Amino acid sequence: MKITPSVDVYKIEVEVLSPTCTGGVDNLSGGDDMKYKSYEYFIQDDRIYFVGENDIMNLLNLGILRLEDLEDEYEVLINKIIEKEDAKRYLKWAKLSKRLENKIDLFRFSKSTIIEEKGIREIPTIFGSTIKGILRTGFITFRDADVRYTFERNKKKKLILKNLTINNTEYTSKSVLAATFKKHEYTINIDNFKDDVIVNLIFKNIVCSDLKLYEGDMIIEKISRVNRKSKSSKKEKNSGIPQYFETPQIGAKFRGEIRYKYNDNKNTLLSAFSCLSKAKEAINPVEECFIGLKKLSDGIIEAEKRIMRQIAEDKLDNFYETLRQENKKENQFVFKLGYAGILSKTLMALDKVNLNNDEFLPYTINVVEDTKVPTGWVKIRWELE
Repeated sequence: MKITPSVDVYKIEVEVLSPTCTGGVDNLSGGDDMKYKSYEYFIQDDRIYFVGENDIMNLLNLGILRLEDLEDEYEVLINKIIEKEDAKRYLKWAKLSKRLENKIDLFRFSKSTIIEEKGIREIPTIFGSTIKGILRTGFITFRDADVRYTFERNKKKKLILKNLTINNTEYTSKSVLAATFKKHEYTINIDNFKDDVIVNLIFKNIVCSDLKLYEGDMIIEKISRVNRKSKSSKKEKNSGIPQYFETPQIGAKFRGEIRYKYNDNKNTLLSAFSCLSKAKEAINPVEECFIGLKKLSDGIIEAEKRIMRQIAEDKLDNFYETLRQENKKENQFVFKLGYAGILSKTLMALDKVNLNNDEFLPYTINVVEDTKVPTGWVKIRWELE
């Protein structure tokens, strides 16, 4: 008998609240460079144009460049491209938020590549693997748990997280997802399979599409990595180590979807049960993840606000109040993506004991050079079809 899968489809929208830069492997070229090298871009007017190997080959295929042009020295070749207005139509570009102080490597935003009749086009993309990664974190934090880390700082004062204990049981980062899953909390008909097997099946059936940019432009933003423990003067401490991010502008939006399949006609094991949460506030594991991420974000907001008080005093209090209010609204939550710091990559924000220890909180954080707003904050909305 053929079984037709039952699927919940969530339409997902991610709105950028502070400069955000996500990495990821391109879906066509397989490139994994996280930065643009200084020779891979040029600046003209208020834009920065990117010219990599794929771009040069694309211009060649379009007839804008000739084979003999490839024999020129690289600087001569780039100057030819600059002089050709039609060439720039096929180059990816971003607006400059301010003048670049020097030509250095730029952190690149993840993109997917599409082959069209007129050539190759790249679209800023938050990859599905990024979304699925944070869903795993939300699945853990959905349940109330007593989280405790043991930690130390090495000779260079770098934070080292050593052990993680949840409800008095020690876990490794690899085992915590399955270990915190409790089979009795679900309507599962399979009694002969271990929790880790069931969790793997649940996440196998959560399919996250890539989220493509549909509103807003890309810009280049100057970011500083500041140290709240710096012994320098306040002005020097707040200047930090400069770096440049390719980021969507504030308010830019990405769209995609998350699908949760209750069964699978290609796998008799999956078709033998429907994994439904008994929790009243969640109808399936995907919504458990959403609720868990909302809870974790409350902790991250409070912890990060304490960090930023040491850097910007109370100047960002309104920003964090806005985050709190947005996180309370139905069918959405705020979270941090990309190069956004250790708080969003761990369960540190739920460790209520260690959060009272100033040495437990990160020393450094990426912030916008001018405003001191921390990077990585986004708002994620969902709608069940």
